[in-house]
Amino acid sequence: MMRSRRGKSRSGLRATLILGLAALAIAALAIWKPAQMEEIAAYWQQYIPRTGSEDAGQAKPEPQAPGKNAGNAAENAENAAKGNTAADNVAKGNTAAENTANGDTAADNAAKGDTAAKGGSHASVREGRVMARAVSLQAVADSVRKNATSLDNLQISANGMFSFAKFWQANKLTADDTVASVFYEAAIRAGFAVGERHIHRDLPEGLAPGFDVDVAAGKDLALFNPYSFAVTCRVGAEGDKLAVELLAPENAEWQTPTIAITQETFPAEQINLVDFALPAGGTVKREAGKDGVLIKVAGKINGEQKVIAKDFYAPHPAVIARAPSDEERKMAASGVGK
Repeated sequence: MMRSRRGKSRSGLRATLILGLAALAIAALAIWKPAQMEEIAAYWQQYIPRTGSEDAGQAKPEPQAPGKNAGNAAENAENAAKGNTAADNVAKGNTAAENTANGDTAADNAAKGDTAAKGGSHASVREGRVMARAVSLQAVADSVRKNATSLDNLQISANGMFSFAKFWQANKLTADDTVASVFYEAAIRAGFAVGERHIHRDLPEGLAPGFDVDVAAGKDLALFNPYSFAVTCRVGAEGDKLAVELLAPENAEWQTPTIAITQETFPAEQINLVDFALPAGGTVKREAGKDGVLIKVAGKINGEQKVIAKDFYAPHPAVIARAPSDEERKMAASGVGK
């Protein structure tokens, strides 16, 4: 019991001496530089012995010199000026400098932040060299633009295959032909290979010839990245149109093909029908008809040209209905031909 009391007495004496020295230092500093009083007080506070309850489960912090605290204060002021909180930076996974360069908010990144488990990995930065770019032929609706932004910062791994169907399903998005077609064009111009692709029965208005993609239920667009580096997708806008770019790392080397598109037209035929319901001399066009077309997409690299795709849209004949002639009416009335 005597030893315990002496130990407590010595601890109390030590604490009293330290507090006394701290008080003298603070008083002197108040006369010298009042602005640093709070910092020095915090410095001395680290050496004051704690009670058992205060120390329980806590690691004793390493003392920090006043100069270091001053540097931290300057850094905190800089972060405050940038408008970034710690929570923002953690959510983004970027430093303050990266976030300033990206110009993205935490909400923006949360909207983009799909993981590889959801069908594609996303890059944390948007820098890189443009390999290829594609723009939609027409203005796109807000719903289309929203679907497209899910691809922003998506990375297609080196020598990896990307499936649109799996990506749409994993991210619970509605498959969209316009988004798939613009992305497909950028991929072909960047030198990607096609694993699976479907086209419409007729080329839809608004889709570029040679880059038609049908991603209706049960259909997929699968593209293969042949390069030894990951390729990043960047989604943007050109006015009210959708723009997609594929980016390579700054230090990457590649050679994209020169794309050539040719079209061969197949004129539509005309089918003539006799309609007894029409008045004499009457003529009606039942179907306008449409020419067929064969679209070839070829890529040339290192002097060698290779056909990438052939898209054929069959012609639709024109259908014309006319009133019967007098002879045809007489024959029909007499039962000839029945």
